[in-house]
Amino acid sequence: MPQQQVFRWKDGAGWLILSGGDEPTSAIRASALERMVAFGAVVCVALGRAEAAENTLQDLMELGAPTGYIVDLATEDDATIEQQITEAGLIVLGDDQTSANILANLKGAPLAGIEAAYGRGAVILAEGRAAAVFGGFLLDGGKPVEALNWLEAGLVIPQLTSVADSPQARQALLDQPTALLVGLGLGSGLAFWGEGEGQLETLGNRQITLALGTAYTRHLTS
Repeated sequence: MPQQQVFRWKDGAGWLILSGGDEPTSAIRASALERMVAFGAVVCVALGRAEAAENTLQDLMELGAPTGYIVDLATEDDATIEQQITEAGLIVLGDDQTSANILANLKGAPLAGIEAAYGRGAVILAEGRAAAVFGGFLLDGGKPVEALNWLEAGLVIPQLTSVADSPQARQALLDQPTALLVGLGLGSGLAFWGEGEGQLETLGNRQITLALGTAYTRHLTS
């Protein structure tokens, strides 16, 4: 896994961008488009309401995106879903479902397509509650449950700007002492590039909150 500072993330030729959620400036979406390689279209994955994915795609088109389309997980068969996602240059995952539901919906063909696309250089943009899915854990009803672990041991919480103001976040660090909590403010994001030594960038409003579990703290102070 590539590593920068306390972050370790999934190997691959593409970018993983975790966003606290979009805002009217669309700065993080624009940054994702800038990182697209020459191949592939923009794919917005409909995890819940197709309308939400359509609105995201329209915004990306207004930002200058190339050809794009919607992949509706509720209506397409597995083979079509995997193929259409694999061929993408930018894959956008929205947050109109809970993180736990997004995780459940991605397992199988959608995740296989995402992994294949990322491996060949695609950009994965996960917004809001979808960003939480790529950590090692996510919060479901306030309790940490296992997630995809693309960001190793990460506990990604969208629209969190202060651990002190979040009892759930503080409790999560007690429940998972090896976790790296990452709070992403609205319009703020982290971009991870997955080859060699790796590259890490802050995006948008850059309101990023980090907190280490007790196991990390003991290691750093021992």
